[in-house]
Amino acid sequence: IATVLTFGTFGEVVNYKGILWAFLFSPLLIFAFLNKTFTSRALQIFRNITGKRKEILLEVKLPLKWVFPLCFAFLGRFLFLGGALFFLTRAIIPLEFSLFPVFIGIFSLSWLAGYVTFFSPGGFGVVEISLAFLLSLYVSFPIAAVLAILFRIALLIVEILFLAIVLLTVKDRS
Repeated sequence: IATVLTFGTFGEVVNYKGILWAFLFSPLLIFAFLNKTFTSRALQIFRNITGKRKEILLEVKLPLKWVFPLCFAFLGRFLFLGGALFFLTRAIIPLEFSLFPVFIGIFSLSWLAGYVTFFSPGGFGVVEISLAFLLSLYVSFPIAAVLAILFRIALLIVEILFLAIVLLTVKDRS
């Protein structure tokens, strides 16, 4: 893939090669997880690694009409939370707006690292370590570590608030 260079907000050259790679592999990942053979094989490997012999997930029954809205919802989530990470970092140190997509990518990769680890429930610790490591490419590591912890605390507070809103507004279905 050729390197794509554009001019950022302040006239600097921005390289979007990493983002292009993510978009290149995203259809492959979507196909892989929608493919029943691939999913059952991946679950079998997971069971062999963890030693759990129970059926973890037999089948995901998701109508095709819901796949694209869910993909857009997750895209919105990553854009919003990556933006929140960018503005949290920007509140502590000065950053140029041309790094906005980079911070979305940093959050996305950290979330993915936490998601695929089977030894850490909810990715606790893994997300923060990968977030601190990736942020340290742009800020000093001590600041990156503090940012990762602050971001996790803020994210937990927001998730608890949303859970409270859902529990207060959704009626019992039984």
